Amino acid sequence: MIFIVDDNIDILETYEDFFDLYYSKDDLPCQYFLDPKKALAEITTSSPKVLVTDYNMDGLSGAELANAAKKINPDIKVILVSENSYMIEPHFEVSPFDVLFGKLSDPKILFEKIEELLIT
Repeated sequence: MIFIVDDNIDILETYEDFFDLYYSKDDLPCQYFLDPKKALAEITTSSPKVLVTDYNMDGLSGAELANAAKKINPDIKVILVSENSYMIEPHFEVSPFDVLFGKLSDPKILFEKIEELLIT
């Protein structure tokens, strides 16, 4: 199970469109959330293996979401996809993120990283 969280509906729908093209829903289920608090509540019952999140969101930042998710499930892999990832990069070693990406022009890069994290 993959969770993708972004409070920008256009970006979230783009992820969903590309994800549906790249994966079968039966092969790799994915849930999409505009609200990081709803995603966090769902993490407690669904145990996703990978969480993809934006950084700047209303309600919870990507860092707050990632920290809380890792407290619930220390094995969850968290990918930050944000145009603000450059601000996190100097502090990456102490961040809750396993992978950092700037805004992606090619979603295939994200999907390849998800696959890599799922087999490790």
